[in-house]
Amino acid sequence: GSLEVGYSGFGTEKIEEELARLFPDLTVRRIDTDAVRHKGALRGLLAEFRSGKIDILVGTQMVAKGLNFPGVKLVGIVLADSGLRLPDFRAAERTFGLIVQVSGRAGRYHPDGTVVVQTYLPKDRTIALAAQGKLEEFYAVELENRRNLGFPPYTRLIRVVFRSRNADKAQQAAADFCRPLQAAAGVEVLGPGCCCAPPSSTGCTPPPTAPCAPSTPPPGSTWRWTWTRCPCFD
Repeated sequence: GSLEVGYSGFGTEKIEEELARLFPDLTVRRIDTDAVRHKGALRGLLAEFRSGKIDILVGTQMVAKGLNFPGVKLVGIVLADSGLRLPDFRAAERTFGLIVQVSGRAGRYHPDGTVVVQTYLPKDRTIALAAQGKLEEFYAVELENRRNLGFPPYTRLIRVVFRSRNADKAQQAAADFCRPLQAAAGVEVLGPGCCCAPPSSTGCTPPPTAPCAPSTPPPGSTWRWTWTRCPCFD
């Protein structure tokens, strides 16, 4: 069996179609939010793949985390660099972690397992180190980058997201919130920036954020506030 991992729902459908065309004698299925919206669908597909009824499984990140398939000897990671350019200081860390984690699906039970990483940035340091499995080297480089740029763990970064269906109201609320912070000692305000997630039926859905621990920053560091306005429309 083989495991193909894509990064977006529409991408997995196209990959599934292409694989079915190239390998008509193999059973190809995909796992994404569209394919497993019915109760029990995910469990059923995973069971079929584990038993060998499915030869190639195409999926988003949900098939990369916490799942073990003894029969998998080949893993393909499509558009491995797609998350690298997101406006998030953790983008490199998350991309590296995902590639390493997915790669483990092929070599856990078979020493001759193969991992194919497809990327438009083969010389990017994050991609190269992940492909080589150099965890300690990436850790050292990433820490140095964050130290130079003033990002956690060397500062405390608090992200405040303003959501509204009216862009002007979100902008005004963010400006009112930031005004007293800009005059505060030891506080750096970053932004504004726009949410990279698309609007949803309930407004704007921002990327997940990590809460900031209410503690004192390390010696020599400052508090940093970044605010994001999310223009969403009916």
